[in-house]
Amino acid sequence: MSVENPRVTIIVTKPVERVPGGLTPFPILHDTRGYLYERNKVEKSEQARQMFRNAIDSYELRKAMEPQYVKDLLEDAFLQKEDPAMTQALAHSLRVALIVGDIHEYYFSLQSLVLSAQRGAILHDIGKAENPAIPSSVLLKKEKLTPKEFSGIQTHPEVGYQRARSHTSHEPAVALDIKHHHCCQGERSYHERIDDDDMSPEAQRLRILAIGDTIESLLDKDRDYDRKGKVEWSSERIFTELKAKFGKAFPDDLYKFAISAGVAYKDRFTARSKVQAWG
Repeated sequence: MSVENPRVTIIVTKPVERVPGGLTPFPILHDTRGYLYERNKVEKSEQARQMFRNAIDSYELRKAMEPQYVKDLLEDAFLQKEDPAMTQALAHSLRVALIVGDIHEYYFSLQSLVLSAQRGAILHDIGKAENPAIPSSVLLKKEKLTPKEFSGIQTHPEVGYQRARSHTSHEPAVALDIKHHHCCQGERSYHERIDDDDMSPEAQRLRILAIGDTIESLLDKDRDYDRKGKVEWSSERIFTELKAKFGKAFPDDLYKFAISAGVAYKDRFTARSKVQAWG
């Protein structure tokens, strides 16, 4: 398979499922509480708009948020509907960007790389919005997904990639972050897989995004369900999970630093529960 960035070795495990036709809105979730549900949607929508403004003004993300295409793609994906699922996705993406930025800044100290990597993290889940294969009910589901639901989730990197590429001002490296952020987790990768022995800068950049994505997801108390049901994700357990996914791609201290960053940022952009930290 030809890849836009030939320096990253991609192993194709099965064809990528393309989403046919145009993108359609999420179906409306029904709730017997009626008014309370509608009010909650409005509150969540305002929360999403406030998150967006806070990210633009924040010390850590304001430079990454400067390009107009980043604002445009975020607004189109997460702020067009009063949808709690999109509020959750936006908060997740912003926290992943904080973790990814800290890893790049601490270990590589290249400001241009930090900003580009943060933009990839900010936009990595835009393919979950307005995606007919992923209804809001799936994004908000706390139980294990069915095979059909998980197959729909697997479409979001390609949908997001095509959406990013459609913007005339997009950065190619950021678009590739969106497309390949689930390709570097060993046997747990999606349709395509980066060779475990590929240690190129491009492959490592994708792994760092996936590390931030994994940590934030596991720390999120609204979504911490694994194959065995609800579990408590301590820092030590997250460390074991990262080692299983990414192996020896990075030294142990990078994983521990990333987890510490995730714990430090778990309360940003929304109210969170306490999580056990290192030590």
